[in-house]
This record gives sequence, C-alpha cells and structure tokens, in this order.
Amino acid sequence: MEYDIAFCYWGLPRAVKYTHENQTKMIYDNMKKQNLSYKIFMHTWSIEGNVQRVWQNNCKEKIDYEEYKLLNPDFYEITSQDDFLKTINMDDYFYQDVWDNKGHGKNGEWLPKLVKNHICALGSLRNVYNMVENMVENSGMKFKHVIFIRPDAYFTEPFQIENYLPLKDNTIIIPNFDHCEGYNDRFAICNYKDANIYALRLKDIADFRKNIGRIVSEKYLRYALNQHKIIIQKEKLIKFKLTGPNGKTR
Repeated sequence: MEYDIAFCYWGLPRAVKYTHENQTKMIYDNMKKQNLSYKIFMHTWSIEGNVQRVWQNNCKEKIDYEEYKLLNPDFYEITSQDDFLKTINMDDYFYQDVWDNKGHGKNGEWLPKLVKNHICALGSLRNVYNMVENMVENSGMKFKHVIFIRPDAYFTEPFQIENYLPLKDNTIIIPNFDHCEGYNDRFAICNYKDANIYALRLKDIADFRKNIGRIVSEKYLRYALNQHKIIIQKEKLIKFKLTGPNGKTR
C-alpha cells in the first residue's frame, strides 16, 4: 500500500506530554479531513541516568520513556545513546586545539556540548529514516513524501499540508525562521526520493569539519542540501516553538 506521508520523529521525546494534543489538533486532525494517509515512525535514545539536556544545560526533569506513546507512533525504536557514542570519535567533529586557541566563534568551534548534541541528533535522524527504508523494503509499504518533525515542537499555526503537495522534484520545504548561519534544521517536508539527502547527513559531517570549518547544525544542513543542488522552499506559515521538559516554550 502507498501512503501519502511518513512522519519521522527523531531525538528525545522530552516534551510530548505538552505537545501531543497540539500536534494532533494542528497536524493530524487536518490530515484526516484531507483524507491523506500516513504512518508515524519514531526513534529515540535511552541515556544512562535518564539525564537530558536542553541546549547546554542538564535538566532536572528525568526522561520518561513511556511518554512517546502519547504520539501513538505506528513504529517505534529506542536504542542506547551511550552505545552510539562509543562508535563516534568526537575528535573528527570537534577540534580541541582550535577550541583552546580560538574558543567559540566563526573562526573557532561551536560549543562542545552542542556539537555532541548535534551528532546524536543526526544519529537519531538516520535511524528513524532507516526504519522507513526497512519497512519499504520488507513489507511493500510505499510513501510519496516524508516529513521530519520533532516531538518537542509546539505549533502556533495549523499545518496545512495540502498547500504543499504535490511537492516538486528536488525540492525540500523548511520553516522560514531561525536559520542562523544556514537553514532551520528542525522540520522538513521531502519527496520520498529526496528524503535520504536530508536524513543521512551524519555520514559526511566529519569531512565537512575537515574541509569546510566548524560544525553548526544549520550551517551544515545548508551545505549538505546545496551539495545535492536541492531547491529550498522556505515557508513562513510553518510556525512552531520548541518546548522544554518543564513545558516552557523557547
């Protein structure tokens, strides 16, 4: 069976109890009204000590590993972030000598905890995309489009997916805010055939650090999409705020 959308959640589900009703109202209720078919995929990490971090700071709120159920994913996977990090040599992504000499800045490094956070985020993004790929290969299930979405996103405007379909070839839609040094990397709408370009960025990020410069999440996304000559469509009506484990939006 072919579905219109594969929704892919990645990262820690640290605010689902504050966002799931909002996402149901702003996204999934409209999907049903438009008779658009979809499946929900989710990958997350288990972390030793259940300690989660927002930006650079550890949170007092522990991870609730049952909270993801509020989003009612059709397919769910949890793997160990600690085991994942054992496969990662952070020296490939963060240059300590550059940090010691130049610190945080465009000619130096991004903040070390943020580089580590981003590597973990890209690992989760890769894993959830691989879940979709495995389902396509092993079950015959097909998808026209893929939407990458964060579980901590609280939408301030209804997400009218019908306004963006069908999506042109070699085009990826992103929100038009918080681009920083590149492109907003918190949400994307892709054609299925282009989704791997967005989702599998982890494999090339060490080369980016070596040949281009310091890793910043938005900067690296722009580079990765430009390398594949992807057309970026920035949409101002895709509006959301990220929500912390304490329920506060930021």
